[in-house]
Amino acid sequence: MKKLIVYLSVALIAVFAVSACGLARMTAEDKAKIEQSVQDNLTAKDFTVLIQLMMPPVGASRAVSNYSVQVKGDTLVSYLPYMGQAYNLPYGGGKGLDFTAKIGHYHDQVLQDGNHNVIINLFNGEDVFVYNFNISPSGSAFLTVSSRNRQTISYTGEMYLP
Repeated sequence: MKKLIVYLSVALIAVFAVSACGLARMTAEDKAKIEQSVQDNLTAKDFTVLIQLMMPPVGASRAVSNYSVQVKGDTLVSYLPYMGQAYNLPYGGGKGLDFTAKIGHYHDQVLQDGNHNVIINLFNGEDVFVYNFNISPSGSAFLTVSSRNRQTISYTGEMYLP
């Protein structure tokens, strides 16, 4: 468990360092527009996080593409890959992390560093999930998905800003 926390911390620091390098080339006006767009999307509960890296509980991180998590009001659309141990699944493996479900509880907290910690609890018909997003003002996102029947897995990505 301690190794997992260390790996997740290192990955989170790396994501924010890379995003900070990208923001350094932008003008103050561009940064303000992006930060306002991120804030507006989170306030409206209408955002999509495009996943770029999957960090399974055991083994190496893997770059991924074409995966996302979308929050639209009271609904979460999860389309994520999963690697890890499953404890109790329906015959055939179940839905995994590829489903659409109503959000049971949504909590958005602004941290001291300006990041948003968004915690979403839901039930998809098979399992209870907690989606824990840490989203920076620049749109960089770190996601941890926990459930009763699977090991916790983490992802990094970027908020989609049209």
